[in-house]
Amino acid sequence: MQRHRVFLISILALFLVSCSSDKRGSFVDSENESSDSSYTQPAQGIYTKCNVFTGNSSISGALGSTNYSQTSIYLDITTEPTDFNAKLTYLKFEKWGAIGNAVSDPEPIEFYIENPYLVVPRLIGPFQKLDFDTLRTQLGGSTIQQTQIVLPNLSSEYHVVRIGLYRHNDLNDLDDDTNVSYFDLLLPNFLADPNAYATTHSPALHPLHPLWEDRNLNLTPRGFYGRLPLNHRYCN
Repeated sequence: MQRHRVFLISILALFLVSCSSDKRGSFVDSENESSDSSYTQPAQGIYTKCNVFTGNSSISGALGSTNYSQTSIYLDITTEPTDFNAKLTYLKFEKWGAIGNAVSDPEPIEFYIENPYLVVPRLIGPFQKLDFDTLRTQLGGSTIQQTQIVLPNLSSEYHVVRIGLYRHNDLNDLDDDTNVSYFDLLLPNFLADPNAYATTHSPALHPLHPLWEDRNLNLTPRGFYGRLPLNHRYCN
């Protein structure tokens, strides 16, 4: 009986140690981070659950995990894109991925929108492009800064969201549009350390890491994490 009791106590102690060692505070568990199976996953690392960005054409904002599913991402645009409110430009979104040297072609994303500041937010969509008239008619005049975009169906084979700004060359011919600019963003969650990220992902993705230019600073994973822009609610 005494030996049996000692055995049970030992099992319980191992269980408690395992649980306590898995706690990471506000950091994201590595199981939620997509990576190529062809690369070695580091034994430990710190992950960011958001990607705060400043792009071109006056576009800035953040990507973050949603409450809807593990394969959907929130997109918040915090500044008005150039000529958006003048109804001259609009946004489209695409997704792509890379494994080894193989890079997939960008695929269009049909997305949903909501105003998260309403008492009861309502998800509306899907849509293929985001323009001023869509916000006016579907969200009762909400501005793009008040709109939360939900990008669905982003399974682990996709690593990047592309934001494209398009301009109407002729308002009477909506098929005559020009892609003014685009930029690519890594989908969270990803390793904060750009060097560790590089060991687990395709070279095509390395320059997209927000700290890629800082990779030679010889920082710890927590040091790199501290250099990330985290001034958005998605990062909390």
